[in-house]
Amino acid sequence: MRKRLTEEAVKRLKPPAAGKAVVYDAVVPGLLFVVNSGGSKSWMALTYRQAVAKSGKNAGKEITMPSAHRLGRYPIMDLKHAREAARAFLTNPNKVADGGTIGEVAASFRHGVIANKLRSASKIERRNGADSRRSRILEDDEIRVLWKVSGELGAYGALLKVLLLTAQRCDKVLTMNWAHIVDNVWLIRTERREKGNAGTLVLPQVVLELIEQQPRITGNPRVFATAGSLASRKQDLDRRLKAALGEMGPWVLGDLRRTARSLMARAGVPRDHAERVLGHSKAGVLYNQHHYTTEKASALRALAGLVAEIVQVRPGRRVSHGRRSR
Repeated sequence: MRKRLTEEAVKRLKPPAAGKAVVYDAVVPGLLFVVNSGGSKSWMALTYRQAVAKSGKNAGKEITMPSAHRLGRYPIMDLKHAREAARAFLTNPNKVADGGTIGEVAASFRHGVIANKLRSASKIERRNGADSRRSRILEDDEIRVLWKVSGELGAYGALLKVLLLTAQRCDKVLTMNWAHIVDNVWLIRTERREKGNAGTLVLPQVVLELIEQQPRITGNPRVFATAGSLASRKQDLDRRLKAALGEMGPWVLGDLRRTARSLMARAGVPRDHAERVLGHSKAGVLYNQHHYTTEKASALRALAGLVAEIVQVRPGRRVSHGRRSR
């Protein structure tokens, strides 16, 4: 059962006569509220991973396996904090709240210690040994190899490509729902307390094709539901990149957003348009209510065009680009 949970609904949900009742939160895909017949209530986060079936008709084949992770007990962890914990966990299952385990997270929520530390996936990612004022961008050879390797990594690889081609934050792409794509336009949700995001983006054809290639999972509205654990997949990705490049400096997924912004500059996208794609707006423009829909679409087309040139040229060459977006 899927519904938009409220504090009152959670409080009033009665235990089933036998077994357990599971409610899927419509606000945060992947967050489950579980009520056992004995009356206990708890929060779970549902993820999906790729595994090789050991038996049955799919024996030896790679299949998608669901995996539920306990976030905490209700009412010790309320709805608001459960959603924050789920967002953080689903973004990076192996690194939550400064490396704490799920049990530690639940205990900390009891005292309200870390509520403000789970604001966004970008903050969680920056704690991966990186300074918040990072300047790392991927070089052309790195982009070229990343693109090739990503093509071998299923949904996770497609997610990486979409991160580079849209310049959006990892948590936004990871929580993209099928219902958010309407007539080739991605309607990006704005969370409470969020400073801003791109709002709506007309997606270039290459991104639409990557999205359409993803399997639709019954009961899960996320486009990249089968991307798996980002932390463990990143380790595998780094091993592949190192094997192909010989050596690659430390980087995090958030660097793809910075790389995309730099590529837009190389492609001649006007600064204001590129910043709007990232969801940034200049101070003092309160009265400017223009949505920049056409300009952002043009910027993404220019970005996609430059990426296409980079991944197709011979290794060792850098694409020189100075054309203006149209």
